[in-house]
Amino acid sequence: MEIGAAYSRCRASCANRASDCGKNCATRQKVICPAGAVASCVGRLNKVKLTHILLGDGSLAEEISEYSLLARTFLRAVSAEFLDPRRPGQIDVAVTDPTLLKLGVTAAVGSPEVRRTLVTAWAGSNYRSIVSDSAHVSPSSRIGAGCAIGPSAVLSSSVVLAEHVVINIGATVSHGTAVEEYATISPGANVGGRCLIGPGTFLGIGSVVNSGVVTAPGTVLGAGSVLLRDTETNGIYAGSPARLIRICEGWLSEF
Repeated sequence: MEIGAAYSRCRASCANRASDCGKNCATRQKVICPAGAVASCVGRLNKVKLTHILLGDGSLAEEISEYSLLARTFLRAVSAEFLDPRRPGQIDVAVTDPTLLKLGVTAAVGSPEVRRTLVTAWAGSNYRSIVSDSAHVSPSSRIGAGCAIGPSAVLSSSVVLAEHVVINIGATVSHGTAVEEYATISPGANVGGRCLIGPGTFLGIGSVVNSGVVTAPGTVLGAGSVLLRDTETNGIYAGSPARLIRICEGWLSEF
């Protein structure tokens, strides 16, 4: 897990010594600490004015950490079951830490199922939304807790986002559309007016959802696909017009 989106990396000298890593956490701009140094690093977080936690340690977390870089200092965290053995620099942070629980938290993973699991694991946290400075959000739109809205994204009039929704770079959501919890709208995807995007829906890069369409929970729409009709629960759709490819057992857990 990385401490901060604006911090320099730890050097090899702190790979096995918690005390050295703690010193680096206080002085460098970006730090990846070894697992044995978690207590030392967490103890020094206040010195770097940490303001927000991102749940996730992948590419999306990296992007979101830069949405408002000047306004926030981020801690990127994952629960223990999501630690990647191929990335020994990650550290789990205990959700029971009272200092961390006071900070704003956003689940920063693209997979709807993994995002839901992380939010459940970090229950009781202070979930807050992050909106890029270059996104356009209509004053008549409403955004639930824990959402992430990327650069050049557009939420038109009377759009409603439920909790923990991701609207990625350059995506557009048109008037009167409701996007339910844990949905992901990928870069460049376009959603027409008065749609209902169901819980856990994943819209691929550059995909299009026609006006008035309802996506059932767990729908996956492939990149570049054009959806003209309502979907079935946990269905994977692709093509132009999009057709049902298969039905999955649950929400998208990887991509």
